[in-house]
Amino acid sequence: MDIEKDVVYRVKWCKENNVLPYLMRDHSCWKSKHREFYIDLCAYCNQPSIFKKMTFKEFMGKRTNNLERRKSSIKLYTL
Repeated sequence: MDIEKDVVYRVKWCKENNVLPYLMRDHSCWKSKHREFYIDLCAYCNQPSIFKKMTFKEFMGKRTNNLERRKSSIKLYTL
């Protein structure tokens, strides 16, 4: 799957249509250059109470104090 076109698109579609996604990571995500983003996105999507109440940007603001990681994940999500 192409991260920018498929995964993020599907998550955004779920958010807009009040559907709760559940993301599963396979072994390839651990070797990906977007590894941290996959981890952040799964943490966001796989917690229904958080997914329903927050945007991804709000979630990242609470998830980590690492500004580089926060900016990188938000950038990939908003492409």
